[in-house]
Amino acid sequence: MSKSSSSSLKGPGLWALFAFSLPSIFSSLLEPLAGVVDTALVGRLDTQWLAALAIGTTILSTFTWMFNFLLHSSTHAVSRVLAESEVSSGNDSKVAQSILMSLYMAFGVGLLAALFLFFSRHFLYSMAGAASENGHFVQLIEEYFIIRVFGHPVVLLFGTALSIIRGLGAVRASFFFVATSTLLNILMSWSALYVFDLGLRGVAFATVLSYFVGFVLCLLFIILSRRELRSDLFRLIPAPLEEWLRFGRNSLNLFGRSAGLSLSLFLAMRVASEFGIIELAAHQIMLQVWLFASFFTDGVAISGNILGAKYWAKKQFELLEELVKNLLLMGGSIGLAFCFVYLLFSSFIQGLFTTDPSVMNVLSSIWWILAISQLSNALAFSLDGILFGLERFNFLRRHMLIGVGVAFLPFVVLAWQQESLLLLWLGLIILNLYRMISGLYAVKDLWPRYK
Repeated sequence: MSKSSSSSLKGPGLWALFAFSLPSIFSSLLEPLAGVVDTALVGRLDTQWLAALAIGTTILSTFTWMFNFLLHSSTHAVSRVLAESEVSSGNDSKVAQSILMSLYMAFGVGLLAALFLFFSRHFLYSMAGAASENGHFVQLIEEYFIIRVFGHPVVLLFGTALSIIRGLGAVRASFFFVATSTLLNILMSWSALYVFDLGLRGVAFATVLSYFVGFVLCLLFIILSRRELRSDLFRLIPAPLEEWLRFGRNSLNLFGRSAGLSLSLFLAMRVASEFGIIELAAHQIMLQVWLFASFFTDGVAISGNILGAKYWAKKQFELLEELVKNLLLMGGSIGLAFCFVYLLFSSFIQGLFTTDPSVMNVLSSIWWILAISQLSNALAFSLDGILFGLERFNFLRRHMLIGVGVAFLPFVVLAWQQESLLLLWLGLIILNLYRMISGLYAVKDLWPRYK
């Protein structure tokens, strides 16, 4: 598209983009809320339960985030193919093929991951810091972990179905399904702990059931929402080999990115477990608060992925440039807001998770670094969303692995040597700072090539 024709188009301004992003922001905010609530509910009952939950959720989250490529690849693929079909007079068969390809991949990966997690669980417990001789503690982890493992394919299917819906542009509908699943999870987790006294087993079952309900609702929406897609979806026509290869290549690059981040979080939890139960509980609370802000900003990244892929496919480069500027402004504002909230309400937020004075003392000593890092964290996630839309998955993988090796691992070694939770968290924060810097480098010289 020429510059003159592109300039005749009008993209969403800052406030319009914010309104478009709100459902995705709220969805992303609700997705980790179940983990935050589980942590708060369990932590106020028993610190040892909280430590067991930390190991179980970290192992599961590591594998969920490692396969996070399913979410971003699905959103990008559906949004790109939908934009291309609009340009080429609505070839809805390709959109249906892209949807089916994403769901097939999610089920296959989820099943293989569940089998691996089940048969290697004792090794993973040990790697996570749960000594086998501590039989009672391992039993607590088992109560939660085994039920969650059996539901792991459903977790990936639900996340992928949400990504497909977002790729179709129905971001408000995705928020409704996330809200329904999350509220169901919170209600059932509270009932399991405080009404039926089911312990960690009840919390795990509540999570799996809520994801299953969410997936069924998403699947019904995908089938019923677009009449022109319905027949193509039921015909189950496979996508062409070229699309599978493109999806696989993008997924492999995103897998490398996700694996680097997931293994960093797993390694951080493993080192924290060496410091003791109190430090591990404090680390779990820090992690949930950190993820809450990160998932919030990820709603901005989702908008970058959806609209970026659309403008890129239609060669509307000036709209893409405007999108980048507005996304960075919005992401930076969100990061600053979280920084001030975490600084001003630190005691209140910590008190939501624990009443143990020992845990609160540890949190108070390192909370400041979590708060001041929110600006760089928010910009890093916003830039990731832009690069998702531009299909720069290879760049993201390469620089995530460089960041882990150069920015994160040296601090892990120092933290382990000095038994310092502060140094451990400093490593995680500097990793995100590197992601922000490399992301800015990736987009700064992009536009002159297309004008």
